[in-house]
Amino acid sequence: MSYNDFIQKGLMTNTAYKVWEAFKAELTQPATDDMKEALATAIREIANQYQYYQCCKDEGVEDMVVDAQKLYELSYDVEAL
Repeated sequence: MSYNDFIQKGLMTNTAYKVWEAFKAELTQPATDDMKEALATAIREIANQYQYYQCCKDEGVEDMVVDAQKLYELSYDVEAL
């Protein structure tokens, strides 16, 4: 199934599509499904590394939060590798 099919069927969010397109734009070779899986794995690991929990007004309720500034800093660090 092509990415356009995914979008038309509502199986891929606009944000996911934009991230995938940005990733593909930097490649020097054609994108593969393995690359897509690697990108998804990297995104999950980033969330795991930078998540923290913020307590809310309701007792016992926590929200998982990721600091956007940390994500920008990480992108610069990765580019510097």
